[in-house]
Amino acid sequence: MIARLSALTSILVWILTFAAPARPQAVRDVRLSVEEAIAVALERNLGLAADRFTPLLAYDQSRADWGQFDPTLSLGYSYTEHDIPESPGQRFRISQAVSFGLEQRDMTGDFSTGLSGLLTPGTRYGVFWDTNRYDTNYFSYFPDSSVEQYNSSLRLELSQPFLKNRGRLINTLRIQQAERAAQESFYAWSERVADVALAAERAYWELVYAERNVAIAGLSLEVAKDLLRNIEAGYRVEMRAKVEVLEAEAQVELRRELLLTARNQRDDAEDALKRLLNWFEGDYLDFVRLVPSSSPEMPLRPLDVEKSFATARARRGVLWAAREAITQASLEQLFARNQLLPDLSLASWISYTGLAPEGKDSIPNLGGLPSFPDRDVSDAWDLMSSGEYYDWSIGLFFTYPLGNRTARVRRDMADKQRAQAEILLADAEQQVLLDVRSRIRQIMTDRQRIESASTAVVLEAERLRISRKSHELGLITSHDVMEVLDDYSSALVRELRAQIDARISFAQLLRVEGTYLAVHNVTLESPFPELPLTGSGEFRAPGPLGPGWIFPRKN
Repeated sequence: MIARLSALTSILVWILTFAAPARPQAVRDVRLSVEEAIAVALERNLGLAADRFTPLLAYDQSRADWGQFDPTLSLGYSYTEHDIPESPGQRFRISQAVSFGLEQRDMTGDFSTGLSGLLTPGTRYGVFWDTNRYDTNYFSYFPDSSVEQYNSSLRLELSQPFLKNRGRLINTLRIQQAERAAQESFYAWSERVADVALAAERAYWELVYAERNVAIAGLSLEVAKDLLRNIEAGYRVEMRAKVEVLEAEAQVELRRELLLTARNQRDDAEDALKRLLNWFEGDYLDFVRLVPSSSPEMPLRPLDVEKSFATARARRGVLWAAREAITQASLEQLFARNQLLPDLSLASWISYTGLAPEGKDSIPNLGGLPSFPDRDVSDAWDLMSSGEYYDWSIGLFFTYPLGNRTARVRRDMADKQRAQAEILLADAEQQVLLDVRSRIRQIMTDRQRIESASTAVVLEAERLRISRKSHELGLITSHDVMEVLDDYSSALVRELRAQIDARISFAQLLRVEGTYLAVHNVTLESPFPELPLTGSGEFRAPGPLGPGWIFPRKN
């Protein structure tokens, strides 16, 4: 019985724990300024985190290309053995009666080492040392005896081109192009950073618009409720008709619906901002409510198309990337013209040799044959280092492909690539100029919209006050008051929309000028500080590569 009660108790606890509906988690408000939103977007954006490796990969390619100038060390050892059968008459004979051996055995051991490489002027060099031990019984007097021989040599090689592929500039040109490609990739990445920051700011201001639109809808609902209360009070003293009460109630419900719609739009705007900020709390986004704290009022600033365009030409990453493309095309032209030249090269080498034979079990003066003194490998080294025995060579070699069509076509391609890069730069500058002019015109239009909308708000507010007073005196109906209330709400929304559009237009102007990141205190560090970036502003931030490349500027 006790066991059954215990089981029932466990089941009841399980039901209360897991089957009962979960209590909703409390929503936490987080106040966020526009600068904080931009910083969070840049810090948490996964696309930027992945794209930042592109300049590093391009730079690593240039570092890898420097490896062609690293010296190469070679080591080797080989051992070879030959057993060759022989006829009795083939062997050297001591006398007419004696013939030795039925086979020949040769054993060779060879050790070699060397150091070779390429220098930036195009010079190829090599230092090679070889030691060889040769052991054979072919020249011995008896079949069980042998003759050993040590041979050591030191060889120096040097070659230098005089026309084609001559010079540090030509031989490091591919490295320079890779470095330029890394810089170009960094400028493109900086443009991507600015785009992400601008998208975050735009989403932030859209949230501000939705937030204040909720407040406007709530204000309209409260005014409608207050008007309904006045009408109901008049109806109770028989000063208002029933139909007027019903119309006021309908208007209240209509504005409640508008408020619900505004709240839903506010939630959509918040989710859009959270998506750009990659703002996740646990498995849901609803546990944090972002509350914007920045005001949409646009800062006052004089507008000058020429000054803004000059700033954009000096700071826009897209223009610096286009200039880097021209530089790369110029380098390609230089290389292509060098390849048109014939190949005239100097090749030289010198070799020092030392030889040390050693006789074993030889029979001195047998049959008048000479004997070999006992020597070892050190004797060969000493003889080699003495420089007594050497050979050398030096020569000039000329080669030229008749027609040379490959080099000519590549030169033409390089010229076309240079012309294409110059046209793309001119097109990019024209587009930047058009963007600057468009943004300045839009800001001027938005300022005028703000002035007109602000005047309309003041007039509509006064009109609403007069309408409510007239309604209290019975001069107009509640329908007339509701129409005036709608006009007042619309004026507030238009003023708010103009303010938001002006702030977004101002941010877009900063973006096309190339000053957007600097204005928002965001600095990009160079991923390769040893390379001098040719840009300015935030592109020239010194220092080693940080964990995220992005950090708030210290004021």
